[in-house]
Amino acid sequence: MNHLVVPSNQESTSIPNLITVESIEDWAYEQVGNELESNNPEKGLWTKLFVQAGGDDKQTRLLYISARVEKLIAMEKVRLSDISREQKDADPFTEARAYGLSEEEIEYLGKPIKAIHYVEKYSVPKSKILKAISLGKIHSVICRDVLWLQDRKIT
Repeated sequence: MNHLVVPSNQESTSIPNLITVESIEDWAYEQVGNELESNNPEKGLWTKLFVQAGGDDKQTRLLYISARVEKLIAMEKVRLSDISREQKDADPFTEARAYGLSEEEIEYLGKPIKAIHYVEKYSVPKSKILKAISLGKIHSVICRDVLWLQDRKIT
């Protein structure tokens, strides 16, 4: 099962910190149920689907649930993607401390970066990173099973 983790310091009026595809779906259905229960559907979408359903209220309701759930899931995925992007762009020292690196480890790395982000940033294959580490060309630290590197291009 794929999990996404939303940091607890991010405001989220939507779903819990540990996110699964199933929890997003459950949340979306709950939101749509609340909209219908409070007689407060998204008017534009409801009207469009009412026309598509030929004025049939039951069919409109079914179409609305399906369309609105899809829309909420898509919006939540965009929100989570934005959070992930913000985390990547966050201050590397704050991120490293929050992850559990000691001040000594951070000082050793200079400017810390997760290896996965290093690969994306510098387009370097993992094998080249491992070789550079073994030759002492770049510093590395492992914390909670995650490899952290010195954020400088391997020469």
